[in-house]
Amino acid sequence: MFKTTIFINQETYMDDVVSMLLKKASDSKMDSEQFKLLESQFPLQIQPILDRGKQLYRNGSQMNIDSKITAEGYDILIRGRFGAKNSFWSRLLGKR
Repeated sequence: MFKTTIFINQETYMDDVVSMLLKKASDSKMDSEQFKLLESQFPLQIQPILDRGKQLYRNGSQMNIDSKITAEGYDILIRGRFGAKNSFWSRLLGKR
C-alpha cells in the first residue's frame, strides 16, 4: 500500500503538488489501475482546499486542515497550513 503525507500552504502550486505525488506513487510501483485513479481524483480533491486556504490567507485569516484521501492501494494525508505559524515546540521538534 502506498502511504504518504503532502504538506501544502499559501505558496503551494497545484501542478507541483500533483507531479510530486505522482512521482512518489510511480516510484512505489503502485498498480496501474490505482495509479490512474489517483491521477484523476487527487487534483479534484486537493484543488478546493488550496483555493479556500489561499483565499483566506489573502483576506488575513488562517486555516489549518488535515484531510485524508484513502482508497484501495493508497492512503494520503494532506496537511494544510495557510497563514498559520507553527508553535515553538513544533519548530523545535521539526514538525510541520
